Amino acid sequence: MTSLLMLLILAALIWAEDPVVRVQQGLLRGMQLVSLHNREFMAFLGVPYAAPPVGDLRFKTPQPSAPWEGVRNATEEGHSCPQHAMMTGKITGDEDCLYLNVFTTKLPPRDNPAAVMVWVHGGCYKGGSATPTVYGPDHLLEEEVVVVTINYRLGLLGFLALSEEGVSGNFGLKDQTQALRWVRDNIAQFGGNPDRVTLFGESAGASSVHLHLLSPLSRGLFHGAIAQSGSALAPWAYAEPSFMRAKAFTVGERMHCNASNVEELLRCLRNAPASDIVDATIGREFSTSETVVPVRPTREKPGPDAFLTDHPGRLMTKGLFKPVPLISGVNSREAIIYMEDMKSLPNFYERLDEHVRAIMADLLGIDDVSKAEELYLMARDYYVRGDSPHEQAIGILDLFSDLAFVRGSIQSVALQVRLTDVPARSYMFAFEGSLGLARLAFNTEFEGVSHADELGYLWHTIISPPVEEHSAEMTTVHRVVKMWTNFAKTGDPSVDSGDKLLNVRWGAATPSDAVYLNIDREMSLQRNLLLDRMHFWDDMLGNQTYADRK
Repeated sequence: MTSLLMLLILAALIWAEDPVVRVQQGLLRGMQLVSLHNREFMAFLGVPYAAPPVGDLRFKTPQPSAPWEGVRNATEEGHSCPQHAMMTGKITGDEDCLYLNVFTTKLPPRDNPAAVMVWVHGGCYKGGSATPTVYGPDHLLEEEVVVVTINYRLGLLGFLALSEEGVSGNFGLKDQTQALRWVRDNIAQFGGNPDRVTLFGESAGASSVHLHLLSPLSRGLFHGAIAQSGSALAPWAYAEPSFMRAKAFTVGERMHCNASNVEELLRCLRNAPASDIVDATIGREFSTSETVVPVRPTREKPGPDAFLTDHPGRLMTKGLFKPVPLISGVNSREAIIYMEDMKSLPNFYERLDEHVRAIMADLLGIDDVSKAEELYLMARDYYVRGDSPHEQAIGILDLFSDLAFVRGSIQSVALQVRLTDVPARSYMFAFEGSLGLARLAFNTEFEGVSHADELGYLWHTIISPPVEEHSAEMTTVHRVVKMWTNFAKTGDPSVDSGDKLLNVRWGAATPSDAVYLNIDREMSLQRNLLLDRMHFWDDMLGNQTYADRK
C-alpha cells in the first residue's frame, strides 16, 4: 500500500465518529458509549490478545495473536470460553475465546497517562467471562482509570496437567499472563500507563491474582494487586499434580476414552469436542468441592514456560515471591452462595453431615476417612450452636467461610508483611444492601454478605437495580471505587485524606498489628479479624494465622 493511500485512510479514520486506535496487530475501531453516570467513554470489545487455542494449540501455552489487515471492529464481545453456564447449566462458549475488553474515557494525547486496572473474573476456574453485562465499568470510569477485562481458558481445557506427556497445566493462568503482556505493549494507545497496572479479581480471579505474585512469568507486568475473596493459600486454589492427573483420567472414563495409558488419554482429549470435555468435567454425584472447583492450578516442572513450580504455601513461607502492594479481603459470610446452591440437593438437611464431611475432606486433602471424620466432628462442635436446621446451616456457613476464604486471605497478608517491607492491607466487606450480586441472584434467607455480593458495589451489572445517589448503597459504591482506584493510582487506597467519603485512614498491616478495614454502612478500622475462629483452625491444623499474637 502506498504511503499516500495509507495517509488518506488514516485521515478518514480520524474523522470517523467511532474511535480508532493502532495496536501491535493492526487498527481497532471501538465505539462511543455513555455510562450510568452520564459520562462518555470508549469501549473496545472482543480484542484478541492471543491466538485461538484450538487444534494443535489445545492444551498448550498461549501464542501471540496474528496481525490483521485493514480495520478490525471491536464493537462486540468475544466468545466466552467453554463452560457450563452458571444459571442455566447449559454448555456455552467457544474455544476461540482469548479476548479482552478495554474501556477508557480519553485516548492519547493526555497530559498524564491513566492508571490501568486489569480484571480477572471468578467462577471456580470452570466458568465466567469478561462480559460487560456483569462487569460494566461505569463506576470505575468515574475515577479516570483505564479498565481491562479478560477471558481465560477454563475447566480441563485451561488446567489439564499431564507432565509425562509434556502437558504442563495452568494454561488459564498463562492466558492471563499473555493478556498482561498485551496490556504492557498496547495500553498506552488507549491512554493507559503501562508502568501503573493493577491486577484485581474475585474468587478464582482473586486466587489467580495472588498466584501471579508467585510466578516468574508475571514479573514486572503489574504493580499492584487486589484479591477479593480468594488467595493462593485458599485450599481450593491449588492441587497436587496427582489430583489433576486423576481428574484427567476420571474425565476420560466419563467420555468413554478407553484410555489404558496417558498417551492414549491425551490423544482422546485432544480430538474430542470441547463440549464433551466440559460436560464430563463436572460429576453428577452430590456436590462436593471437587465438583464446585473440579480443576485447579498445580505445580509444574521448572522451565522457561512454567507458571508455578511449587506449592503456593511453600513459596510464600520461604519468601519466594515478588511482592507488590496488596489488598486482600473477604465478605462477612462468604459461603451463603454455596449453601443456597446445595440446598437444591435432595434431602440436603437430612444428609448435611455427609455433605460437609466430604467437602471438608476434599478441601483439606484428607484421604483417611477416620481422620476426616475426627476433624469434621471437631469443627462441627465448634461452629454449630443449636439443633434446628437453620442454626445448623448458619454454623456450617461460618465454618466454610473461614476454611475456604478467610484463613487464606489473612495468611497471605500476614506472610507478606512479615517477610517483606511491601505494604499489604486486609478488609472485610460487611455492608448488606440492595446491590449485593449474590443476594440479587438468590434472594437468600441468610443474614450476612455472601461471596460475590461486593461485585455489585464495584461493577454495574445487568441485574443491578437503580438506587438513589445519596443512598447508603451508592455511598458504598463511591467509597469502594474511590479506594480501589486510589490504590491503582498510588498504591494507597486512602491517599486523599481530605475526601469526606474516606473518613478512615486505611493503613497497612504490620507483623505486630493485624489491622483491617471493616466496610459497612460506616467504615471502621479494626484488628485481628475473627481471631478466635482463626485460632481454632491454627490449633487443629497448624500453620498459625496470627503467629503468637494475643
